[in-house]
Amino acid sequence: MTRVLSRDGVRPTNSQKLCMRTMLRSLIGEIDFNRLCLGIEIGTLDEDALQIVVPAENCAADIKLHHSDDFAVAAEYAIGRPIRTVSVLSADQLLRFPLCNKPMLSSYNVREWDGPAALQP
Repeated sequence: MTRVLSRDGVRPTNSQKLCMRTMLRSLIGEIDFNRLCLGIEIGTLDEDALQIVVPAENCAADIKLHHSDDFAVAAEYAIGRPIRTVSVLSADQLLRFPLCNKPMLSSYNVREWDGPAALQP
């Protein structure tokens, strides 16, 4: 599969994204998939960290608390590289913080993230 380089890392191809969605649907179930993954964007892959952008903060919190391992497994399967960290951001957070802070935001481990207050310098 061809990888497309972005400014911050590797972006998964469309076929890799489709494979991830199919795997996620089977891992988390149809109901949770439809609730959490509607409007989801798979961001970049920096070494072993995957960035995911979801439309709402409540979806980001739910994924962070209950499904980050499922996202990592699906990404590992689809992309073929080990994923150790899954960073989940809501679209609201991207509006509050400029994109120039993106490397700082993408470095947080989902399981250790303390909310928007943790992103303050």
